[in-house]
Amino acid sequence: MSLLLIEGALAELETQLTANMGAKLTALNTAYGDGITLAAIKAYYIGEQQQIPEYPAIVLEGPDSDIEDYSTTDLGAMHKITSTTVVTGTVTETLARRAMRHNRAVIETIMECHAAGAFSWTLSIDSCSFSSTYTNVATKTFMRGAAVFLTMSKREIK
Repeated sequence: MSLLLIEGALAELETQLTANMGAKLTALNTAYGDGITLAAIKAYYIGEQQQIPEYPAIVLEGPDSDIEDYSTTDLGAMHKITSTTVVTGTVTETLARRAMRHNRAVIETIMECHAAGAFSWTLSIDSCSFSSTYTNVATKTFMRGAAVFLTMSKREIK
C-alpha cells in the first residue's frame, strides 16, 4: 500500500458526498416544503477553483495537514478539510436559506456516512461558516458560499 495522505481523504469525502447528497437534498426539500428548492449538486471540485461554471457546486480543499508521528513503515496524520458549497440565486434571503440548508445537507450526509462506517478515516466535524453575498452584475444574480470544516485522520502504511 502507498500513502494517500490528504488526497485520499479528499477523494473518500468526494465519493461519499457524490453518492449521498442527492437523496439528502430531496429529503430536505420534502421536509421544509416551503418552495425553496435545493438543486442537486452539479459539480464537485478538489482544490481551489478560479471559476465555477455550474451551480450549486461543492469545492473540497485540504489547506493543512498535521503529521502526528511516523516511522519507516507508517505515518499518522490529521488533515484539516474544508467543504464549501457555492449557491446562486436572485433573492438574497432565499439565497441565505439555500446556503444554510446546503450546509445542513453536507453535515448530515457526512454524519450518516460516518455512522454507517462508510469512511475509512476517523472524522470530526469542527465548525461551519457562511461567506458574504456577492453580486454578478452581468447576470443580476447573487452568489454565496457555505463551508463545513472537518478533520480526517488516519494511520497509513507505506
